[in-house]
Amino acid sequence: MKIGVCCFEDDRDPEGGWASIDGSEATWVAGPQDLDSEVLWVTNLPYLTHRKLNLAAEGNVFDTQYFRTQIANIGVEMGIDHDLKALAEFCSMTFQRVHRLGKEHLDIDLSSPGYRYHKTASYSLIPDFARQQPTGTSTADILDAIKHSTQANQAMSGVQRPKGAQSVSLTFPRHSYGKWLLSLPLPSEQRWTVVKQRENSTKFGVENGKALRNTATVIDRLNTIGEKNALFLRVTVHSMDKFYKGFASFSAGEKYTRRWATLPEILELARYAKLSINGGYSCKLSTSPLVPEEIFGESDMSYARGLLIENAWSALACPITTQEGPRQTMLSAYLRAYDRIACGRAAAQLASEGFIVGSYSMGRVVIFLRPGEASRAAKKALEIGLMPPIGFLNSKGEAS
Repeated sequence: MKIGVCCFEDDRDPEGGWASIDGSEATWVAGPQDLDSEVLWVTNLPYLTHRKLNLAAEGNVFDTQYFRTQIANIGVEMGIDHDLKALAEFCSMTFQRVHRLGKEHLDIDLSSPGYRYHKTASYSLIPDFARQQPTGTSTADILDAIKHSTQANQAMSGVQRPKGAQSVSLTFPRHSYGKWLLSLPLPSEQRWTVVKQRENSTKFGVENGKALRNTATVIDRLNTIGEKNALFLRVTVHSMDKFYKGFASFSAGEKYTRRWATLPEILELARYAKLSINGGYSCKLSTSPLVPEEIFGESDMSYARGLLIENAWSALACPITTQEGPRQTMLSAYLRAYDRIACGRAAAQLASEGFIVGSYSMGRVVIFLRPGEASRAAKKALEIGLMPPIGFLNSKGEAS
């Protein structure tokens, strides 16, 4: 399977662009009709344009997010966003290598490429126990708990984007970040038990900058239960520290009001919010790897391997397809909670420096930069383990 990339000059009206296959020198094409039908093409077209032009009917032409990270973002990260020819060549070489590594380590077959690469990968990566209906006291309630605990994106709430500011993504190194996420304890079976609740739920966490009296006791008890069990708990957030409200408010970005959260997220919320818990469910926790160790490579820290690892953990974190429609899994809830915690802590450090946080998820934090803030943002990002766009750095790899 050959992978090609076509970067059109106008991503809303693709009448001409640069096309490259497997890193070869890009050639000019007049439009999608000129693309080789035997090649899997990833374009820089956004999803809505791709759908409007009915390119999905071609079967081998995909939008810019096929390998999760948008081609435009890759261009910004690598400092080649203004050179479409070079961008097409770099991305086609990179995506070809992602495909080869995915086939070698994860047996991901692109003969039926599907809607997204990570979705195709999910068919072989998500284990059977995560696909099965949960067994326990109330299946419907458990499914609801999983759904509400799976928040895909954390968006800002009640904060205006500064006039003239540009949106910039700061990204955790994909290789090390994905390896860390996949090393954490995850739910490991479909058998669930009820977490008993005392008659009166205890309020704990932080209020007005001070820890509530019972906080240490409650957290110790939760940690003890959570050593061997994945916990999905019915939670009420009574108040939140003012500093966090703008970018980390509970349930911001969701289409429904959240009533549940995983234990890792609840422990994180207790650092800056006043909470109470009203029962929940648990299942066994495991540290057994869900992907082969070979995926990480012994010394290969390439951009392509990083993209593969990002797609692998994204595959485990995506919903499964059922007759009733998409359904979130307990793996998705826990992986996304871990991800949101890491990104949220990075976002808090950026916000404390005066940067406007727009959103965060999937290993990246989006901030709105005002004129003159690029160098300071790059310096802070590097300090906290995030990678700024390469254009923000000088020839020595320092903030310019």
